[in-house]
Amino acid sequence: MRLRPRSISPILAFALVKKWLGAVCRYNVNEILSFYSRDAVLLGTIAENIEMGAGIEGYFKKFVEKEPCGEVTSCFAQQLSKDILVANGTYIFRLMNTKGGIDEVNARFTFVFKEIGGVWKIKTQHSSEEPI
Repeated sequence: MRLRPRSISPILAFALVKKWLGAVCRYNVNEILSFYSRDAVLLGTIAENIEMGAGIEGYFKKFVEKEPCGEVTSCFAQQLSKDILVANGTYIFRLMNTKGGIDEVNARFTFVFKEIGGVWKIKTQHSSEEPI
């Protein structure tokens, strides 16, 4: 996705997060992984560890078993440089529980995107359940 981030960073940030979330809702691990840079760091919503490399793939293989899907409820952007964009916000995930029912998880996120070769990639992502 090649856009002019300085003039439209909030719109771009929201679009990137939404596009990533769409891939998550399709439960396609390879598609999800295509959003991450090779040296990305992930602190996942239900992760026990900080993940990098193959750990990110392992995390999403387990995560998609819960048939996750969600929606962004807020998104704020900061343009740090011409090729670095930060998106912070909240989303609601619906996850299948062990009994086959659906649990809603209110979570907050931070994505750091970097434009690499004309494509915006996730360098760092932190997602955590909102405190009650």
